[in-house]
Amino acid sequence: MRFGRQLAAGLAALLLTCAAPAAPLPRRQIVDVGKQWDPFSDYLQRMMAGIQKKWDAILADRAGPPPSGGFVAVKFSLDAQGRVSNILDVGDTSTPGGEASCLTALTLAAPFGPWPAPMLKALGPVQEVTMRFYL
Repeated sequence: MRFGRQLAAGLAALLLTCAAPAAPLPRRQIVDVGKQWDPFSDYLQRMMAGIQKKWDAILADRAGPPPSGGFVAVKFSLDAQGRVSNILDVGDTSTPGGEASCLTALTLAAPFGPWPAPMLKALGPVQEVTMRFYL
């Protein structure tokens, strides 16, 4: 009898644990650039922080829950003034709303500031950058 109560209590605790809503996964982004960017990681970090801030705000303003699972990869041209000068490609496994929120965050966060002279000398006037947003 005592064993049966312990088993029942253990099963109830297990069911409650399984039924508890999972904490939302953190949304993150990864930037894909060549080794020539290594000395300029501080610029990339500031750029990514600006995009993350806009992305978080866009997702918070959505009427329903933000899309989850999948990713959106945006390949774009970034010029020496820190402007997104051209969206070259978008690939995703997300919803149209997920894709739109990523593109909007990227374009609203720009410009990211002009490149300092050493950066301009090393990178030239325009670079292709791929940003991957994980939803």
